[in-house]
Amino acid sequence: MKFEEIYLSLPKGGLLGNSDVMTQSDAWNYSAIAIQDGVSYYIWARGVSVQVTAQEMVDIVKNPTLSNGSAAMKVHERIEAMRYLEKIRKKSSGKPS
Repeated sequence: MKFEEIYLSLPKGGLLGNSDVMTQSDAWNYSAIAIQDGVSYYIWARGVSVQVTAQEMVDIVKNPTLSNGSAAMKVHERIEAMRYLEKIRKKSSGKPS
């Protein structure tokens, strides 16, 4: 098993500027772990893991910026969906979230 820490984040500067609330938010800027387990690839972040393709993994490690259409943004959206589903699962099973 191989792994590498990456940092997913919104682009800094540009139209939003560095003072924009989103560019400073932990929801949009966080550490993740890229994992290769044999021929399977995963990103673990914010308490959940999502499976990714080999090409997505390469793209995310090369460019972990959360910009429109990027592999990192697509995986970020999957991470958020998994977090939401996990919250529902815990709530329905009676476990505290």
